[in-house]
Amino acid sequence: MSREFWMGEDGRDKLGVVFKACFRVSSLGKAFGFWCNEEDRSVYIVCQKLASSSFIDCVFNRRKDEEERLIADEIRFWGVVGVEICEILMRLHLEGLTVGYLSLNCLGFDDFGRVCVDLSEVLKSGRRVSKNVEFGLKDMFLEHNAVFLSPEVLLQLFVKAGFELDSRNVSKVGPVSDVWSLASLLVCVLVGSSFEEEMESFLHSVVNAVKDEKGCDYDGLYLAWMGKVSALLKSRLGSDFASLLDVLCRCLGLEPGHRPLATELWKCLRGLVVKPQCDIGFTLKNENKNQESGGYIVLGDVCCMVDGTGHGSKGEEEAERDDARLRVEGDVVDGITRGDFKCLEVKGHLGFITNQIGV
Repeated sequence: MSREFWMGEDGRDKLGVVFKACFRVSSLGKAFGFWCNEEDRSVYIVCQKLASSSFIDCVFNRRKDEEERLIADEIRFWGVVGVEICEILMRLHLEGLTVGYLSLNCLGFDDFGRVCVDLSEVLKSGRRVSKNVEFGLKDMFLEHNAVFLSPEVLLQLFVKAGFELDSRNVSKVGPVSDVWSLASLLVCVLVGSSFEEEMESFLHSVVNAVKDEKGCDYDGLYLAWMGKVSALLKSRLGSDFASLLDVLCRCLGLEPGHRPLATELWKCLRGLVVKPQCDIGFTLKNENKNQESGGYIVLGDVCCMVDGTGHGSKGEEEAERDDARLRVEGDVVDGITRGDFKCLEVKGHLGFITNQIGV
């Protein structure tokens, strides 16, 4: 690829960080290589397919008697799952990456039952949400594929979409953004469909307020939503898991600076299974990076790196058709092209896929 190619050096550097992280973080789907098509100026990434329906099936098969209190073993099971997701996120943070767009669909289980993150599904989630900002985020919970966006990720999407917001009040995306997303995902699996309904209602209220451009009490909206979420979570956890309730609610705080770090969430979740007094000889190092530095690459935004050079904006129906195609074509290469994904069959080209990345 020539140095004069349309993707700038900054974009290539970001891809390099992503590819290197794929080989350093064991539970993240690998990116095996990329190539460009100079005719349509597209860049394609070859991703390992990891996630399957197993995680989503696990979530929804366990959804029964949502009005009743969860048994302790069920809560501890999700504590183990949360610990494993937290460890993946912390490893990504050390590589200078945040997920930004954590969804049920990007998670799966490996052959040993451990959680893994599918890179291609993270990219798809980022693309889908970015497209849906224009349509009121009405597909955030499409076919049980909930995408959990922190407030700062959502507000940055509005700014990028051209909505009139004071960018000085939009916090930078960083590791605590993923803390919010993971806490939101855990509340979703613990509470069930009631949380999804409250989340969807809250998002629609925020979207309508942004579109009206008449000013809105976002803090008031958020506090009202948090009150409902806290009550739902308390009814499911009971008094025996008060510490988990407290940490999850603090993780869902509006201000990034007031949220716990990922290490604190990890310790709380691990404590559900292994009591602190039994964790002898092991100390988790505190995160040493500035959590609000803003120097992190958001994985879900990679598909939008080449914004402004595409084929023009698509209508809602065309965007929905693209999303449907991405959901049904399983054995494909997920590429990045001007902010849109292209899918190609590569069964006849497996011998040409490299496992060495040099950007």
